[in-house]
Amino acid sequence: MQPIALDQVKQIELDILRDIDAFCRKCNLRYQLNSGTLLGAIRHRGFIPWDDDIDIAMPREDYERFFVEYPLHSSGKFKLLSYRDKSSIYPFFKVVDPRTVVFEKYVNPRYQTGVWVDIFPLDLLPANDRPFKTCNRYQMLYALATANPETATSATRKLIKKLTTPLFERIDIYAAAAKMDEVARNAGDEACTDRGMLLFGYGPRERQPSSVLDSIEVEFEGEPFFAPRDYDAYLTSLYDDYMTLPPVEKRTAHDFEAYWRLDGRA
Repeated sequence: MQPIALDQVKQIELDILRDIDAFCRKCNLRYQLNSGTLLGAIRHRGFIPWDDDIDIAMPREDYERFFVEYPLHSSGKFKLLSYRDKSSIYPFFKVVDPRTVVFEKYVNPRYQTGVWVDIFPLDLLPANDRPFKTCNRYQMLYALATANPETATSATRKLIKKLTTPLFERIDIYAAAAKMDEVARNAGDEACTDRGMLLFGYGPRERQPSSVLDSIEVEFEGEPFFAPRDYDAYLTSLYDDYMTLPPVEKRTAHDFEAYWRLDGRA
């Protein structure tokens, strides 16, 4: 397989985002740049220089429509992955370039994916934080069940992983993903006034008033994409003084290796 350089990875991700944006505009589906991608748009007008992925979020009702309609009516260039058909281990959606393969350093290589854009649902939230705590427990199970026993941040951690991985590999991660998605989908009801990302987010800091769904266009890599109108409140909740650059030692990216497939498989 042929390695893909980081700048190429970003261009592939941007192509995927363009495709999602065009599809959502055509089908009247709402989405917003999310998390570090939104931070990059506001602070850098594009990718955070040391970052290497794109995250977007959709209101749950649009998210579910996207799952049904994107595979049927999109350009066909990219592929939607989900735990629902066991094409992904995660409880949220990924849209990937099927010409690529990605190995994440701390994830068992059998769970390879492609260069991706992550799509998260924005769900109604009750007044308490119980759904965040429940989802966090499942997320810890993921880390254990999908761990790569050959990689760790220290020799001691690597030994522990080698001893525990056979036990935790028995966890049905697809069932765990389904349960986590169920918790998020049913966390609140129509009486709730807050929304937020429960799946693999920043915990209770994700809680925002439902007005977070009001969107504007912002610049990302020289092109317009949708973002929360009150992005300042959202980014402040996640990152505090978000316009100040973090210290150099905290400027970290996802640790993965990306390759072009040479076998022609998609």
